[in-house]
Amino acid sequence: MKTKTGHILAAVLAALFFIGCALLLHASRERRAVLACEHVEVELMDSLRFVTENQVKSWLDRNYGTCVGKRLDSLDLAGIEKMLLSRGPITGCEAWTDDAGVLHLEISQRSPALRFSYGDGRGYYVDAGGYIFPLHDSFTADVRLIEGEIPVRPAAGFSGHPESEEDRAWIAGMLELNRKIEGSRNWRGLVERTIIRDNGDIAITVSSGDELFILGKPDMLDEKLKGLEVYYRRIVPEKGEGYYRIVNLKYKNQIICRQKDT
Repeated sequence: MKTKTGHILAAVLAALFFIGCALLLHASRERRAVLACEHVEVELMDSLRFVTENQVKSWLDRNYGTCVGKRLDSLDLAGIEKMLLSRGPITGCEAWTDDAGVLHLEISQRSPALRFSYGDGRGYYVDAGGYIFPLHDSFTADVRLIEGEIPVRPAAGFSGHPESEEDRAWIAGMLELNRKIEGSRNWRGLVERTIIRDNGDIAITVSSGDELFILGKPDMLDEKLKGLEVYYRRIVPEKGEGYYRIVNLKYKNQIICRQKDT
């Protein structure tokens, strides 16, 4: 009998507990239904500085509307996230509200892999997937710079993948070159500049010498970098570093050395 009574008492207490939770949840929902947004708080989830809190708030006001003063339950959190994710430097966004009337925006920024520059402050970043996004006025990411006659030149402020297949392939080739350089113990710290010449050839310089190494198109990269190793292993010991000014590696199974650019 005592056991049966104990089970009944436990069931009653459990029922009262769940009823209490339901009442509290209902009260919380009723309170939130009339609670207005008092403040927008932006949290940047990484150390990049492509966007600022003020920029995020400005995008919110301009493209979604003023949130402060609106009822929390009227805010379209999914719509806010979608709008902010359409901004090029932003790759992650989570919007949520709390019982203090705060709209929280947690922002993750797109991580650049390369920076392209073609003068007069013009250029863009690409991430590891080939997604283009604009340069920032007051922050420059510490990634490899590609300079010179860049063949892929999107409109100012463009964000997204290149429109043409040819442009996407070229960007992919430059990313692959960067991966091979950064993944090499020999060249990671030695390759200094990457330059696109007037004829479209890729050229690199290394910090230990004055030679200009011509790679041509971003293809056959393993073979071309192997040719670079052969140059330093066989030619430099014989002729001396800096004896040649131009070292052309773009032709299959050939290393063409010149003392001046002709």
